Amino acid sequence: MSCSRLIMVGIWFAAVYSSHHYVLDVLAGIACGITGIALFNYLYGNVGWFTRFVETAVRRISEPAASL
Repeated sequence: MSCSRLIMVGIWFAAVYSSHHYVLDVLAGIACGITGIALFNYLYGNVGWFTRFVETAVRRISEPAASL
């Protein structure tokens, strides 16, 4: 298990052990994250306007800021 996965599982465990969340909350969060990533990957690969939108946003964010 990689270090990042170990940390991730530790955070999930701590959230439940410290009574901040129920196990169902953690599982729902995991499912929501997986669904969001899968939806983004599908839209980015198959929907033209979405791909253009993301690429435009990345290009604008990557540009250096204008001098004031």
